[in-house]
Amino acid sequence: MAEGRRFYVTTPIYYVNDSPHIGHSYTTILGDVLARYHRLFGEEVRFMTGTDEHGQKVQQAAQKSGKTPIEHCDLYSERFKEMWRLLEIRYDRFIRTTEPAHEKTVSEILQKLYDQGDIYRDTYSGWYNVSEEMFISDDEVTEEGKETGRIVHVSEDNYFFRLSKYQDWLIEHIEKNPEFIHPESRKNEVLGLLREPVADLCISRPKSRLEWGIELPFDEDYVTYVWFDALVNYVSGLEWPDSKLFKTWWDTKDSHVLHLIGKDILKPHGFFWPIMLHAAGIPLPDQLLAHGWWTRGGLKESKTVTKELAAQAPVRHIRELVEEYGVDPIRYYLLREMTLGRDQDYSEEMIVTRLNSDLANDLGNLVNRVTKLIKQNFGSKIPPLTDPEFGEELREKAETLPDDVEKLIDELKPNLATEEIIALVRHTNGFIAAHEPWKQAKIGNLEGAGNCLAVAIRVLRQVGILLYPVMPLKSLALLEQIGCPLNESQMVRDSLDWNLPAEGTELPEGEPLFPRINWKDIEKKIVAAIPTTSKPEKEKAEDDESGLITIDDFFKTELRVAEVIRADKVLDADKLLKLQIKVGEEQRQIVAGVAEFYSPEEMIGKKIVVVANLKPAKIRGIESNGMLLAAKKGKKLRLVTVEGDEIGAGAKVG
Repeated sequence: MAEGRRFYVTTPIYYVNDSPHIGHSYTTILGDVLARYHRLFGEEVRFMTGTDEHGQKVQQAAQKSGKTPIEHCDLYSERFKEMWRLLEIRYDRFIRTTEPAHEKTVSEILQKLYDQGDIYRDTYSGWYNVSEEMFISDDEVTEEGKETGRIVHVSEDNYFFRLSKYQDWLIEHIEKNPEFIHPESRKNEVLGLLREPVADLCISRPKSRLEWGIELPFDEDYVTYVWFDALVNYVSGLEWPDSKLFKTWWDTKDSHVLHLIGKDILKPHGFFWPIMLHAAGIPLPDQLLAHGWWTRGGLKESKTVTKELAAQAPVRHIRELVEEYGVDPIRYYLLREMTLGRDQDYSEEMIVTRLNSDLANDLGNLVNRVTKLIKQNFGSKIPPLTDPEFGEELREKAETLPDDVEKLIDELKPNLATEEIIALVRHTNGFIAAHEPWKQAKIGNLEGAGNCLAVAIRVLRQVGILLYPVMPLKSLALLEQIGCPLNESQMVRDSLDWNLPAEGTELPEGEPLFPRINWKDIEKKIVAAIPTTSKPEKEKAEDDESGLITIDDFFKTELRVAEVIRADKVLDADKLLKLQIKVGEEQRQIVAGVAEFYSPEEMIGKKIVVVANLKPAKIRGIESNGMLLAAKKGKKLRLVTVEGDEIGAGAKVG
């Protein structure tokens, strides 16, 4: 980042056929967090989101509900705004594609492309995906799609945009600008598309089939294809072409333009959009980030798989998660957990584990510990730091942290930025444990105790400011609890002063910021909310009989001998051990519920029997590749083990 530079960040505009789910929420929280960090580090920022409101699905949904299309759009657009308010998302512009200014921009770009010969009329005969509102190739046609009416065969006159004309230009641009599409796997995906024969893009729909859209400026019998219409929002929201907004935030080298999208819409953004811009004579954005999906049980989180997900891994809607845990902890979890570019599986148990570990155990414990000791031993007033060199190593870590965070945010690694901040918190907890200020105070060494606490509370001030973009409400509350109240406008790098809070600053009373969450209580709520259905007795009997397996089924299970080479306890899980095992030449990890019966030291070196071909699963957020065998009776458990050296790790059992 650079002082005085501008940063324009956008999310996709969300289609108004459903209420926002965790995928929409993550992208928009990510945009908000990046916007807040860039402001904190001295840049001017503009953050835009909005809703995509034209197309066949909107027209059909409105008809089904007895509303006009614009009434339907008004309702769903407001739902997105309401959710962003709940999630503390502060955008500068919320654009709707039904705005007259947007429609005007779309018409002007269409006319420009038509006049220069980049749009032509032709007859299309082939397959059309109704749900995606997109023409598709023969390879993409499925029998299920045809049977459900989702995929239909059409033959009609339409207007086409000459994508193929600019194919080689886009390949060259991407290869010369390797950071244009991030991460690299998505860049390679787009290059793969471009190295195949490219068909021109159909950018119209006849009004006889679809009326709810922007009319083509050169043919009143057609409306604009929704994807062409929607993509224009990124410049129509800046009043292209001649406005001060456009020249300030897009058409200048002083501004960095970043589009945030999910990987499922990479093709229109990484392929159609750059060519549309180039053909229209508009500079391209600097960067396109396509993040992965949030998954549950390996399935993408979206309305289309809700029932299947609920059966596999019950978890509540994003609104319910916020009501249960608070908005800031949920923002923290989403930013901390996902590595941009990869898919991330989640469950409510994983959420609780992360929040207890990072926020309750680490940050919350540090705040409670430091403020309590100051109140007990120094009359609620910050003690003096009499030795400027006391805690010098910790001070150096705290003072270099802003640069580390800024670099990681620039590299689009907000998960690692939050990890660095929490690492400093853990280091400070270790610093306090090593210096034991409570013991120092008890033996009358108030100067030693005071130096330790003065250093720790200065670290907390740095942490509060640097975590503000992720947890704005909790960060402001933290700063208030340590006697350093700041308002939002003061959340800038210049506020990172190591000499604050000053000696003698009085600490106010305050509630614990991050109380520990009891997973068992949460689990009861989730289970109670799962619908139950009773089966007829005959069906139950058939189920019981189906519990028998054949010899062929048995031989599908691959049992092998494994040697335990490392064992660790799982944080916040009294019954679990994380085992590193060797199966032949392969090393893998399993999580086992044996901690009540075996210590980690007892497990090391044992030759256990494991199910080696079990599908990987996540237990408390930790991947487990296999399952060990054990016998249990009452309160006793014994592992199935192999004695002697003659049978080595990897040997088959059975």
